[in-house]
Amino acid sequence: MNLLATLLIILASTPVTADRPPPGKTSTGSRAVSRFDSEWQSAPPLPYALAHHMFVSLPDSDGVSLFLFGGKRTAQGAMEPTCLRYSPVSGEWTDREPMDHPRGIGRAVCLDSLAWVLGGCEQFGTGLNIVEVYDPRADTWGDGPSLPENAHDFASVVWRDSLVYVIGGGNWAPGSPPSDRVWVLDPARRAWDSVTPLPEPRGALSAEVLGDTIIVACGWTDSGPTNRTWLGVINESLPTAITWQPGDTLPAAPRSRALSASVNGRVCLAGGILGSGEVTDETWQYDPGTDAWTRLANLPAPVTDAYGAAGIGNWLHVAGGFPGTLPYSREHHRLYRGRYDTDVGVCMVVSPLGRVAPGVPGPVAAEVRNHGTFTDNASVRIAITDTLSGQKVFEADTSVLLGPGDPVNIVFGQYAPEAGRVFGTRCSIAVFGDENPENDTATSRARTTPMSDPDGYGYLYETTQEPDTIRFSWLAPVSPDTIDDWEPDPDNGLSERELPFPFPFYRDTLDDILVSTDGYLQTTEELSGLNRPFPFARMLNVIAPFWDDLNLRSAGAVTQSHHGNVASFTWQEVPRYEAPEDRLTFQVLLYRDGRVRYNYLSLDGIRTSSSIGTQGLDGSWDWFLQYVHDAEPNNHIPHDSVSVVFYPPGAGVAEQPGVPGPLPARLLCAPFHRAGGPLEVRVVGHLPGRPRVSVYSTDGRLLRSLRLNAERRTTWDLRDRDGRAVATGAYFLHLAAPGVSISARTAILVR
Repeated sequence: MNLLATLLIILASTPVTADRPPPGKTSTGSRAVSRFDSEWQSAPPLPYALAHHMFVSLPDSDGVSLFLFGGKRTAQGAMEPTCLRYSPVSGEWTDREPMDHPRGIGRAVCLDSLAWVLGGCEQFGTGLNIVEVYDPRADTWGDGPSLPENAHDFASVVWRDSLVYVIGGGNWAPGSPPSDRVWVLDPARRAWDSVTPLPEPRGALSAEVLGDTIIVACGWTDSGPTNRTWLGVINESLPTAITWQPGDTLPAAPRSRALSASVNGRVCLAGGILGSGEVTDETWQYDPGTDAWTRLANLPAPVTDAYGAAGIGNWLHVAGGFPGTLPYSREHHRLYRGRYDTDVGVCMVVSPLGRVAPGVPGPVAAEVRNHGTFTDNASVRIAITDTLSGQKVFEADTSVLLGPGDPVNIVFGQYAPEAGRVFGTRCSIAVFGDENPENDTATSRARTTPMSDPDGYGYLYETTQEPDTIRFSWLAPVSPDTIDDWEPDPDNGLSERELPFPFPFYRDTLDDILVSTDGYLQTTEELSGLNRPFPFARMLNVIAPFWDDLNLRSAGAVTQSHHGNVASFTWQEVPRYEAPEDRLTFQVLLYRDGRVRYNYLSLDGIRTSSSIGTQGLDGSWDWFLQYVHDAEPNNHIPHDSVSVVFYPPGAGVAEQPGVPGPLPARLLCAPFHRAGGPLEVRVVGHLPGRPRVSVYSTDGRLLRSLRLNAERRTTWDLRDRDGRAVATGAYFLHLAAPGVSISARTAILVR
């Protein structure tokens, strides 16, 4: 036998320990280069298929091992009291002493070298308050202090190896609504205490703790699955107090029941169930240092319904679960997540991106970052290719010195695209000895075609969030009729309203419409408080300016108004369900010629939960346009002063000219203004004459009329026509002139 064959046999028979670099890693001085660590690797499979089980890694005689508790082997089977151990030294799975109680859909955490298995359920939808404690060295079980309430589909973390937090819970099952409750266990007192709740109810969620910060990701809310992230900072002197704030939104479709673990100071998120019911194979990583999610290599197969992943040393482990189709899985995979000395990457192509203005020079830019521990001089290259002809239309390269953790935005030059083009941009970065080539490139797609692509019927849309021809223009309600006949109630109700003219919509002509408290119009009596992605076959002829779970029980109003050839429906200061501090003011305008316009005046609070779009009949034949669903795509998340216009076939607008004409008029004022001094208002751009500026309250009442001076400026003393000081809150200003209709919003704050 030759030397090479002998070495291969030795390598093949040597078990890989938790902290050993992956096979194929070779030393180059003080650095190492890996050929495998950017992809998932197969590991010894489970002895049988398993789902709904709980994960945890525990210190034991082999250093650190992976333990699985509970779950079930088949969809029709019963929950079991399983206890399985995987040793990374031997590479074997072995049965250990089972739990006293069969269950799944709970959580397992490591505290003081023991496994605490919390809650879950033996029957789907029926939570348990049982806590069992496992000693891996003695292979014995004991009882822990019961949860203060029955719970399942929650998340759990351990802070400073001293306190256990249980976060949220519940899901989409009947009788199992998401919860915002947070509890903390002090093992020394064997007592649970109530903690500052989540900002929103959330079940089927993922959570990890890094330092003193709890990272809550994805899950199921009252509005369906979410991709929002919450960061909860634990008060060191009062651990029952948590300060919650938004984190970076996962830049992907909302999901629930994703597997998570923390590895080397970063949160890894794998798989999960999307809103469509599809199980995903995506893997993401959250870095608290940059407050950013980045995409990792996809799993070999989709996975969900495994409660947690596990970190062993530098490795992220995923085992079992539901792959989207039966049977359950027994697959076991791992991904190397060690930190690298040399690791540079392209974060994103900043521009060109999406739709851009034809003939107008714009920057060609990308963001790069040094993820490693060494300072490196990297080469960066970018190229734009016309995807129709295959011709490269722009190329540039540069070098950049990057210190550890440094992000750099590089502008390579200017590019003026021709009209009617579709082009792709690819940016790449290179450095000698890069240990993680997975993140070395980023691409984007852009186009100069006007308007959106048509749906199956021919509808298109334009938006102020892309380089289209429309501008934001709020239509102040005139003599509005407040809608108050909600059936069955003002939280989740409908009101049938007659339209002032026959309104052509897809192949129908609508004479009346059903208005929903939850931010949409339709022609069926179907109620859905949870926003859904389009198409939604249970509703016909859907017009959704902001479909979400809204609540008119205690505040807000919806009004109807008629303005010549326009019918308007306006949601004014409407709060979200169980979030009264979130107030939304938006409207839908229906034009006699079939156009539909959405205007967003004031969206205070969370803006990433909504469905916005149109749907003809039940959406068959691709008769629907989905503008955004729960922050996807990210650049369509609505905000103040955004408009979207949907055009029926043949009602489009001309493409933007290559040479800009006169600057359109804009009405400018401070978005926030403290009471006590006058508010300055001015107009910039082309404007005929010197018209007045009207000040309206959010319920459509005209409060004041202001005349512009020769410099097209004026001030508002924050008083109405009778000289009375206005209250704090939101107001909008409107200016109308021949061919001009512009609006602005301000909020008056306490002095």
